[in-house]
Amino acid sequence: MSIRFEVDRRNGPEIAPVLGLPKPVPPSRGPVHQTERWLTKRLLEMAGNPPLAIVLWDGSEIKACRQPVLGRLLIHDRRALRKLAINPDLELGELYGAGRIDVEGDLAQVLEIVYRTQAAAHTSGARVLGLLSAVSRRPRNTL
Repeated sequence: MSIRFEVDRRNGPEIAPVLGLPKPVPPSRGPVHQTERWLTKRLLEMAGNPPLAIVLWDGSEIKACRQPVLGRLLIHDRRALRKLAINPDLELGELYGAGRIDVEGDLAQVLEIVYRTQAAAHTSGARVLGLLSAVSRRPRNTL
């Protein structure tokens, strides 16, 4: 009995054995909802509104500034967007390595733009609250 393995770059680095069983269900790539567009705009605001565009899995492009776009971040599925929103510093590299996010343009230039605009936004006092802290606020335990 021989077992053949294949790597599916779109679904991440996991290796699925091909034994005649159905493949794992791919991450959701359905239509983009209004909340996901809002989430994408918030991500760009958190990054300091860089001259970048985010292209979602349905092909819609969202950008935060009127300057010419110097690069594009292509997000391939809904779960990748959610992971990126929760912890962008950690998940950007993880999702890029797994092939669930791609960068159109020079990767080093795109990262430099994000870090510079994010640092400028934080030093100017225009810091935007992180999505995780805004979403996970617990109600006070008062009468």
